[in-house]
Amino acid sequence: MEYSQKNEVQNSDFKIVPFCFFCYNVFLAKWRWFALSIIVCVACGWYYQQIQPRVYTRQATMLIEGGNSSSRGSFF
Repeated sequence: MEYSQKNEVQNSDFKIVPFCFFCYNVFLAKWRWFALSIIVCVACGWYYQQIQPRVYTRQATMLIEGGNSSSRGSFF
């Protein structure tokens, strides 16, 4: 019981603004790794798209209605 009360106190002390500043500082300190990972991921995605075979599909549906002989003769 004591552990759950201590855990609730720790969660209520969590502040979002200092955490955002911490993340921002980490990003500034390691921005080269972020930029490099973006470049590598985009290059891998482009390469994957280039080696995949092109697949083209086409689909059509025709509706043929059966009519009486008088309507068929009206077109000619």
